[in-house]
Amino acid sequence: MSRRHSVFKTVVGLAAAAGAAKVGYDQYKKTKEKFAKQEQESENELIRKYNTLFERRVVEADEETFQGCEINAVGSHFILDLGKSVFTKDVYISLSAKGSSVKIILPQNVGAQCDITRTASVVQNFAEDTAEEYDCRVFVIGDAIGSRIEVIPMSFYADDDFDEEDEPKAEESGTEQEAAPEENKPQEQETGKAEETEDKDEAAGSEETTEAPEAKEPEEDEGEEIPISGDSSDDLEVDEVDKD
Repeated sequence: MSRRHSVFKTVVGLAAAAGAAKVGYDQYKKTKEKFAKQEQESENELIRKYNTLFERRVVEADEETFQGCEINAVGSHFILDLGKSVFTKDVYISLSAKGSSVKIILPQNVGAQCDITRTASVVQNFAEDTAEEYDCRVFVIGDAIGSRIEVIPMSFYADDDFDEEDEPKAEESGTEQEAAPEENKPQEQETGKAEETEDKDEAAGSEETTEAPEAKEPEEDEGEEIPISGDSSDDLEVDEVDKD
């Protein structure tokens, strides 16, 4: 009996899961159709609507005057590129993000201010309007739940490209500098050998000059007689007389 009861529970659980999945899918289809209809209807309006539902999407605005827009992202990764748009006045972007990542790219001469209610979310404004050098401003308002919001100027990516272009050049210059010493090694070896031979020659010359010539002893002539002076002969005669 207990076994039948457990099987019955399993069947009921699977049926409930299947029913919940069907209800969820139907709800997803209705929301998707609603988002698509809202966005399509706003194509001819000044304030465009961009709706995303569990998708990855990139919208690049046309080269025309931007009047503002509404963004509704649910479980999506959405990028709005306004780098080529024309700004003639301050505009507003209404944002609603739930479990999504949203990036807004602005032209160089446009600043931004964010007034977003955050719930377990991160908001980063890299185009913050802290100076008066910007021609126009974009005010991003709305709410974010479990999402990440970034407002980025075009120069943010230009600097990255510039750094990436400089890195190969630096690597090439480094390899050239490393290759140059290898090419100069044979010349350095030849010059080193020449210097060694010159040092050896100088050392040999200095040894020859430092060796003093051997002194020659005077040769004695055995056959020569030593002359006797007259005084010495007289002394001999005196000695002979005394003996007598």
